[in-house]
Amino acid sequence: MPMTPIDPWVEAALDRRTAALATLIGSLPRSHSQQQAIRLAASPELESRVYALRAVSQEHAVGGDPHMALVLALAGLQFCVRCYEQYGPGMANSFLFGVGQFASDAHRIYDRLDRHQEQVAIVDQAITWLQAKGVSPHDMADLRFLRIEALIEYGALEQASAALALEMAQGNATHHLYALLRQRLDERLKESTELPDHRSAEEKAGQERKQTLHDAIAGLSSIAPQFGPLFDQLREQLQAEAEVLPPKDAIDRANQAYEQLAAFLELQAGGGGGQYQLNAAIQRASTVLADDQRGKDPAQLRNVRQTLERIRQQARAQGLTDTVEDTLWPLYLCHKRLGDVPAAIATLQAIREFVRQHRERIADPLKRAGVAQKYPHLYVELCALLVKTDDRRELLSAIEEAKGRALADTLAIEARREDLPWPASPAAEWLPQYMADLGAHYLSFLMDSNCTYAVLVDKAGSLHAATLPIGEDILRTLRRDFDPSFWGKRPTMFERRPDDIPQRLSPLLNWLEPLVEAGLFQAGDHLCYAPEGLLYLVPLHYVDFRGAPLVAFCSLSRCHGAAMLWHTTRQPAVTPRHCVAITVPTAEEATERPDKVAAFGRTPRWLAEHYGATVLEHTSADLPSLARQQLHGAIVHFATHGIFPDHQMQGNRNPYYHSGLVLAQNHRLPGRASDTMGLLAPARIMERGSPFNLVGSHVTLQACVSGLAEEGMGGDALGLEWSLLMAGASSILSTHWNVDVATSADFSIRFYDHWLRKGLSRAHAWREAMLSLMDAAAPFKGDNAYHWAPFSLAGDWR
Repeated sequence: MPMTPIDPWVEAALDRRTAALATLIGSLPRSHSQQQAIRLAASPELESRVYALRAVSQEHAVGGDPHMALVLALAGLQFCVRCYEQYGPGMANSFLFGVGQFASDAHRIYDRLDRHQEQVAIVDQAITWLQAKGVSPHDMADLRFLRIEALIEYGALEQASAALALEMAQGNATHHLYALLRQRLDERLKESTELPDHRSAEEKAGQERKQTLHDAIAGLSSIAPQFGPLFDQLREQLQAEAEVLPPKDAIDRANQAYEQLAAFLELQAGGGGGQYQLNAAIQRASTVLADDQRGKDPAQLRNVRQTLERIRQQARAQGLTDTVEDTLWPLYLCHKRLGDVPAAIATLQAIREFVRQHRERIADPLKRAGVAQKYPHLYVELCALLVKTDDRRELLSAIEEAKGRALADTLAIEARREDLPWPASPAAEWLPQYMADLGAHYLSFLMDSNCTYAVLVDKAGSLHAATLPIGEDILRTLRRDFDPSFWGKRPTMFERRPDDIPQRLSPLLNWLEPLVEAGLFQAGDHLCYAPEGLLYLVPLHYVDFRGAPLVAFCSLSRCHGAAMLWHTTRQPAVTPRHCVAITVPTAEEATERPDKVAAFGRTPRWLAEHYGATVLEHTSADLPSLARQQLHGAIVHFATHGIFPDHQMQGNRNPYYHSGLVLAQNHRLPGRASDTMGLLAPARIMERGSPFNLVGSHVTLQACVSGLAEEGMGGDALGLEWSLLMAGASSILSTHWNVDVATSADFSIRFYDHWLRKGLSRAHAWREAMLSLMDAAAPFKGDNAYHWAPFSLAGDWR
């Protein structure tokens, strides 16, 4: 039988008389765990060689060459099987333990390579072999859930559903992967399109403690199955208490049980420095941090910090990368509470590096974008500390890394595919000079619950930073009043809507006034801004700046981050040479509102008359007809109805699927403005094999609420604008509220006239169109702002 790449590794590992395995490990690309693995491989003890192979296998599985990593994982698995057959389970069941661990590594690598059928097979083989060796179901729970994950990735959804149902029936719904896989199964490929969790911090912390407690109990059950019934009884008792006790008492009760179980786990593991022992020690230390009193006691915090540092050193020495990572967040909490800012920053930067490594091993940008959700507070915590040290460069890089991840990664992949330049370094290293070259300002935001972190890169390349006294909590209360048509109105006799929204939002901008006084920010400049979270809903151009709307001072455009800015401006601006216009009223409007139908058609007719636009009208304007058009490098104008999920409605739906433009369907006009049968939604634009190639195009969305977005798990602003940028559009005009069809047509025609006929830049054309509709004497009057302020310009402003 011919040799495979795995065989030399297996034979070298089995040969106790030589250091052949150490030599092979030494020939690998340099890595953090390599020297420790070489020392372990030089030992004649086969158990040590299991850990040597595991150290390099795990590290290469995460961030190395996946093909080399696969050889290491499969070699380690075969080595453990052969050792068991010759020598039994090994000291501390090392060979049995190794089979599961190497199968887990292979599962991870096959996922990186998109070889999902083999991903399923390797876990199946490991489970079958371990079952035959008498390993208990408790000890194979992780492998079973990895198998379910592989089934989902492979597309075997019925098998995955059945397997999850079986786990639930067997009482394993508390496993730490169950909820995640349940969600992934229900909404496949939606990791980056999930809406964020708006539970309170107390609710989140309580749920996290509850989940951790269940994980600890499950771990105890696998180590000491003889106590399984007792542990099950404890779990049921805690669940029952949680239903009747006040939340704080239930949490305190769980913390007490958690501490006792962590101590028991460490005792059962026998002391020392193995992975079980180290994980138990981390759990026990974390219990102190979760306690209201001990978690604030400096003496206790110093003891916990010392313990965690020791655990991290031991885990690093043993190549236990996951355990090293597990120490970091509790270590950060210790540093923060003890006031050690440099150490806290360094720890968060270490977590940030782990997040980068995890992201790099995931090929699909949509899946990759959600990795940071393991640490939902990482970037705002880091920003808060960087503000204290006035490190503006790192602050800018952290803010940029926190948002627009799927979009940034997609653009980077596209650039590499086309062999185009792409900034590999953090934003702070290239953006200042880039903005100086463009002669424009760049303003980037990151929101926390009660404040917003902001960095301005001015047109000379200097950095300015501020912490603004307006955050998510304030914006959430103001959200329903961003539309000026409501300003000052009385929806009920007991309520009057505010009429000073531009002034309430002015803290977002008034910190820039000293820059105006210093001549660094001048009238007529261009400001490109990158919002985040609920700021995507705010038309920054209507916010009060120095007593007038910001647009009266300068032109603006918005983008989804510095990566998108680079992508849309790296080449000279090109004006599209052909046009496609789409106009779709409802069936009711077509029969009863000829004036509205005519208003829908005004801009398409203007584009046809002046630029020979191809016009898709009424029943001919459906998705198949649109897909047949040449949209690449075109002006694409939609005059249709638009929809976006109402955030106040119960069961708020995901805009990735339920927002978009309402087109015709099966040669029929939509029955009403909210009809979704012919919906051009972000999911439709983003689906695999989508016919909508918008590279180099300008898109105007003359439709209601076409520029709204909700933040997804990866920091991307999920909505039409985002999906069109993902499809390659260079610039987009979109709206913030339900617009008037007549004045939105006026605005669109004025924009095109200034841009296409008079030769202004897109930003200046946008600004001139806006100012021409504004009543300069009363720009903040709701009835006026409703008509002049709805459109934002995104992307290339030149």
